Amino acid sequence: MIRYSTPRAKIMGNQLTPRPEPIRVYLDSSDIDNLTDARKLAKDARLGETAEALKELAAKGIAEFRFSFFHVIELAHADDVSKPFALRRVELVKALCGPKAFLNADELWRLEALSLCQDSEPELAKGAKARVFVEDASWLPRRVVDVAYQLVDSLIRRLKKRIGDRTGKALEEIGTNRKSRRGMKRRLLGRRGVSAHGAEIAATTPDLFLADWKQAFPLTKRFWEENFPLQYLNKQISLDALRAECVAGFGDLDNFIGWCIELPTLSELPKTIRRADQAQNFDELRADARERERLAKLLLEQLEPEAHVHHDILRELHKRLQKATIPSPAKSRPKDLERLYASNREWFTRRGVSNQDWESEVLASPLGALPGMDMMLQLAGAQFEKLASLSKDARKLRRSDVSDLLHSQYLPYVDLFRADNYTRSLIANVAMAKRTKLVPGTLALPDMLREEARSRHLI
Repeated sequence: MIRYSTPRAKIMGNQLTPRPEPIRVYLDSSDIDNLTDARKLAKDARLGETAEALKELAAKGIAEFRFSFFHVIELAHADDVSKPFALRRVELVKALCGPKAFLNADELWRLEALSLCQDSEPELAKGAKARVFVEDASWLPRRVVDVAYQLVDSLIRRLKKRIGDRTGKALEEIGTNRKSRRGMKRRLLGRRGVSAHGAEIAATTPDLFLADWKQAFPLTKRFWEENFPLQYLNKQISLDALRAECVAGFGDLDNFIGWCIELPTLSELPKTIRRADQAQNFDELRADARERERLAKLLLEQLEPEAHVHHDILRELHKRLQKATIPSPAKSRPKDLERLYASNREWFTRRGVSNQDWESEVLASPLGALPGMDMMLQLAGAQFEKLASLSKDARKLRRSDVSDLLHSQYLPYVDLFRADNYTRSLIANVAMAKRTKLVPGTLALPDMLREEARSRHLI
């Protein structure tokens, strides 16, 4: 076994040399599956060795693995039968990544644009301090955060009702008269469900109101041990603090796969992340173009020009139809940026970004200035070119192509990026320009990491 030196700061003379940067790696979701699937592990012992090698490299600080929201959704289960396998995949992600994650893509795009406006440089220029690297629940997209907020609102409503119901029942058991009960209820419950006095009394017996929720919604240990919902009713913490602790619970991988993903509002995510409905547009475009070619051929035959003229005219028509069928990401980029600004205008305004700033710094920026967003556009363009081919043998959009498109946003921020053969063929030139090495398969990861480590003197 190769012995690795743990990267750390060293004292050279009177100077402290900076700790070398780890090799940042972006895994493919299939890697996580390959390294945890018992059947695959039994068939190929090298997979188990690969898993252990990657864990060792991570533990030594030589390699840095991070997960994204797209990883988590793809490793999630779509039914109860597959849940144990999903939890096994989670264990590997935790072993390799710990709390290290990538910022959710929606927030990343905003911050990439903000960097151009505030710093006049791409977010990528910040290196290890780039805000794409996170260790909290900000890997969760807004859609999931909103569900966490809804859960908080629901818990508070139900908690107030519980306190009200139990208060009414207790007063009846005491045997007070109706007038006394009304007075006590007013004092304990108030007009909004629970008065400050009622909340104070409820806080003395938290298990009476929260015990079953602790089992149903694990969230964070702190959330329940410190009785956050009751603290909120007692005005000891703000609604923002209550929501933030709930989001932190959603951001825990065990929780997210264990029960969050099973919430009705989130349960469809694993099924929809790889939907290939977009392919229908290309199928329709191709069919329309072929029909135009067929009609043009019939028309030329009726006009009876010479055969070579048939060929030349049809060939030129084919070229023009092909060009019209292929979407152009370069042309769509300004519209994408306008939509980004329009949907986040208030967010940018609060950070001092004006319309003029946006136009001069973001709209006028070259392709690549927004690393993650532009990487996705470039891969989309390469995919569209393949999909829109008028050839009868044109490649169809696959479910994995859609997820590869989503994962590609993080390529500019890593040193090694895992991708299948098809995706590698599309992004090879872009990756080379960004100095990101593409890894061809799961088993190739350890050797490529060791080679990179040697070149950086990490071994």
